[in-house]
Formats: sequence, structure tokens, C-alpha cells
Amino acid sequence: MASFELQITITGLNLILLHFDKTRAAILQPDCRDGVDPAHEDGSNGVPHVGFLSFDSIYLEPRSSEDVLRGEVVYRFDQDTLDLGLDNSGPVTVPEEFPFPDFSKFAPKLELLQDLLPPRKDTPLLLYSILESGNFIDNKGDTTRAIPQIFDSPPQIYEHPFPNAVTWTRTVDRDSLVISIRGFSKDLKSRFTLKPVEGIIRVTIANVCSNNPLAWAEYGDAEKAKDDQDFKWLYRLLQHPDGSFKQQLYGSPFPIPRLVHDSSSGVENCIGALLRGQTF
Repeated sequence: MASFELQITITGLNLILLHFDKTRAAILQPDCRDGVDPAHEDGSNGVPHVGFLSFDSIYLEPRSSEDVLRGEVVYRFDQDTLDLGLDNSGPVTVPEEFPFPDFSKFAPKLELLQDLLPPRKDTPLLLYSILESGNFIDNKGDTTRAIPQIFDSPPQIYEHPFPNAVTWTRTVDRDSLVISIRGFSKDLKSRFTLKPVEGIIRVTIANVCSNNPLAWAEYGDAEKAKDDQDFKWLYRLLQHPDGSFKQQLYGSPFPIPRLVHDSSSGVENCIGALLRGQTF
């Protein structure tokens, strides 16, 4: 039987849910698009982001001749469910130290927003996708950041070189991958087939700042690492069991990944997060 390796790079503001039995994970993107109310519950304002799926056109099936136009295919999310069409084949392997900030280590009481799933149009959700089985790769960023634990006492500091992307991989025992994208109202928006090249298919799922989402060089280099204010968008998918965030913060800002040192050579911003022990 033919098989290939599927690699998905998950970059930017993505909340990774890990199922309580560790057989599956899910990707949730908050809706941070231009036109969404930018005011966060801590009194600050967020900047617009764009969520999208991208891959090299070389994977698209059917293929034509050798001189076919090569380029990046981009699909912008608009309250969508992305279905990879894969069955569960075992547990999800997760590194002991997950690359993204792990809410269990700095805000363990936080839980998924009530009635967020199954996804509906009247929620702050942009994308929902399930990852069956597979492996998350243990990768680290270039910049060490610290997140204060302010929702619980005693206060602690959670420190790690958080990257702005994590990779999920899985061996697929097929000769192709069919991806279906449906709106939250179940309407089919797009369906296409990808074929591996040299035994691999690489896909990116992103939710990044809208000023240069495809990182085109002529529009400037990636921003130098800074305190990741964009991280606050992820709190729109969460709730505190003891009351509103405004009540629980007592005038403090949301805890975010902050630079440990004033100077940094890294460029990681728009960092995602992990929420464990979920049901979906």
C-alpha cells in the first residue's frame, strides 16, 4: 500500500486542544480579522490578523505538464471547518515540554469558552480542525519569554523559548490526501486532492498579523521579537470559572509571553498555545 508523510506547520494564533485521552488534537483559531471588535477585556486593543491554509501548487491533483505554473496556493478562512479525512490510528504523541505556551502551567483554571464547540457562526471562532493521531515535533524558538501566573496564587513565572510555529506529522497509508473545507453551517466551500512529492505533503495553517501574512520579502522582514501582545486574542476562546476576565485580572493586563531580556535576535511573534484535557 502506498503511503506518505503529512507535515502541517501550525503558525501564529492557534489554540491547540489536546483530547483528554490523547488520541486526537484540534486546532482552533480566534477570529481576529479586520472589523472584529479589537477591545480586549484588559482594556487594550488588538491588531488584525488573517487566518489561512497554504501549500505549494505542486501537490495539487490533477497535474498537467512539467512546465505548469508553480506557486503558493492560499485559502483564507472564514468561520470554517477543515477536514483532512483521516481516521484515528492511535495516540497523539506530544513532547514533554510542548513548544507553545501550555495554559496548565500558568493559568490552570482556564477552560474552553462554553458552547464554543461544535463551532457556530455566533462565536469568536475562525477555524476548527481535528488532527487524528500523529506526532507534534519538539521544536524551540530563538527567544526566551516568561509568562506570569496571575490568575492563581502563589504567583509563579513560566519561562521557555516559545516558537511561533509547531509541526504536526503523520504517516498516511494512502496515495493522496483529500481536504474538505465547510462553513460552520455545514455548507461545502472547497474540496481538493493533494498528491505527495518524494513521499511528503507539506501544508501550513496560519493566523498571523495582516500587514504581511505571507512574509513577502519586499514588504519587509519579520518583526523583531517583542512582548507578544497578539497572544491576548487567544483569551477570547477561553473563560475563567470564577467570573469574567475583567473581574479576575483586578486591573492587570492579560498574562502574555514577555521578553526575558531587552534585546533579542529572534523574530517569533503571534505565538499559539496548548489547552489540555479537552473533549471534542
